[in-house]
Amino acid sequence: MNQLWKKGAVLAAISLFAFSATNCKPKSKDDNLGLLLAALYLSQGYEATVTLTATLADSSGIATRDGKVTIANGSTNTLTDGQGTVSDFTACQTAAALTVGSPGTGLDGEFVLNFKVNQSNGNFTLTAVGSSGADNSTNSCDTIAALDASTFTQAIGTASMDVNINSGDLTNKDQVKITASGFQITVKSVSVVIKGQYNLVSPTVGENICDGKNISGSPEVISGDITTTKTVSNSAILSGTVTIKSGGKLVVSPGATIFGNRGSSLFIQDNGTLDAQGTAANPICFTSSQNPGSRYPSDWGGIVIIGNGVGTRSAVTEGTTPQSYPRTTNSTVTLKYVIVEFAGNEVAPGDELNGISSYTVTNSSNYSYVQVHRGLDDSFEWWGGTVTGDHLLSTGGLDDDFDMDEGFNGTLNTFIGIKYPTTCGGSPSTDPHGMEMDGSHNAGVQPVSAGGTYSNPTVSNFTLVGAEVANGYGQRYREGMTGTFTNGLVYGFAKGNFQCNDNAGTPTTGSTNPTASSLVGEVMTGAKANAIGGQCTSLNTNQASTLTATPVTSLGNITATDCGFSATKPDFTTRSGLANNGGGASGNKWWDSWTVYRAR
Repeated sequence: MNQLWKKGAVLAAISLFAFSATNCKPKSKDDNLGLLLAALYLSQGYEATVTLTATLADSSGIATRDGKVTIANGSTNTLTDGQGTVSDFTACQTAAALTVGSPGTGLDGEFVLNFKVNQSNGNFTLTAVGSSGADNSTNSCDTIAALDASTFTQAIGTASMDVNINSGDLTNKDQVKITASGFQITVKSVSVVIKGQYNLVSPTVGENICDGKNISGSPEVISGDITTTKTVSNSAILSGTVTIKSGGKLVVSPGATIFGNRGSSLFIQDNGTLDAQGTAANPICFTSSQNPGSRYPSDWGGIVIIGNGVGTRSAVTEGTTPQSYPRTTNSTVTLKYVIVEFAGNEVAPGDELNGISSYTVTNSSNYSYVQVHRGLDDSFEWWGGTVTGDHLLSTGGLDDDFDMDEGFNGTLNTFIGIKYPTTCGGSPSTDPHGMEMDGSHNAGVQPVSAGGTYSNPTVSNFTLVGAEVANGYGQRYREGMTGTFTNGLVYGFAKGNFQCNDNAGTPTTGSTNPTASSLVGEVMTGAKANAIGGQCTSLNTNQASTLTATPVTSLGNITATDCGFSATKPDFTTRSGLANNGGGASGNKWWDSWTVYRAR
């Protein structure tokens, strides 16, 4: 308890600093009130979320595939208010008639209850019913799936369930004991999240740093313009739009944590410099100022870099204070072993910031060993420019992992994009791609300014893994996009691997037609289909849809059940038999230990 109190006090201090540094308008939406409330979570009372996965079976052990299980308070009033009715229907996996088996194996009869409790110990009642419209042991799964919810009225029985949360082992099945008579409920797994803390098992170095384990003393609050050299050696809080410019320089030391207050963002422009170079043993983290366990995509803005490079138009950036691009003077950013997480604050309806936004950034800047995690919009987006990047990782982003637009001519090498299942939370965009790429703007007919060209990047050694999120392609090319794309692996996107669109207008540089070599995608089945126009001659010829399984060694805890919390970390090493393809082809596990995976 003392250790939890100390941890809570540090996080409360972070939130209170952020709150006190914000100048709120009385009539505006007070988003920063959430920070104060988060800081006071210890005084608000206990709350934990329990996820119980179990199997329902009859007395002889035959799984009940047409069942429904509902939880209610038993002898204690432990369920938190406002949850409504918490219930789940059982799963049907085996079409054939069932015989006596081993309850708790397979998916037949499985149900999942996700409920919140206001104390660590409690007694509950589980009520099990079956459907009047099917015979559990003989009807097919299609028949059972078509049953109306109103038919689940046949009483099976009630069971008593005791929950005793073990704060030292939050995934121990013994936290739940169920006593049933005349039927069986077998616990398969238990996972508990306690409000204000993570139940991480074997956290990575990066997770410890992002979650404030390295913090000492009080974080400095940074706001307004930075026009001199400022160094963050341990921790700081961004308040509002922070802009590095006019010769200003922000130096972030290895192992430091920078927390973004709600509505905050970091802009680098007009001869400004950001130098954030961590190490694998001490990465740098830009994260949400919300408490661990209460962090979500869009908690804060992200990093926005504006250079004086060339694009296909002059326009303004996204953000609460949009800036014009390209600028007349350059800015320089060096990122190495840097994590940016929970960014994507919505500054206007449908207008969200990205994890890292690069507007006409030149190759005086460099991003190497950089992860963007759980952003609401794109993880990495480039508008024009020639910036280089290598060893880039996008995890759990809710829109595009890598977005190249408006004349981007940079070089990207060795990168990986991994989607999270929608059950891990967040609201995906309407078209969450692995890579979205536009040659220009406005259907490819926007005039090319200052001698610029349509997007023509050099991209090699990449892995893109979707989670079957609706309407997503692995790669989408359009609006005069060219470029060279080699040694890529694409798998698990709901629409297909590759989409290549010709322009709606008549661009001066010709049609969308990237040069492709050694691109390998998933076998197209069902509703999935590559959509490659006839003008995309190289892509048509040099891609193969042959993958029948995820092309990485293991996705580890990036699953609908674990959502990045369990001990089994992912291994993105390219599977054997795929030669030198993908972002994990080298075999050196460049992402190992310093990256982060927990969904909240």
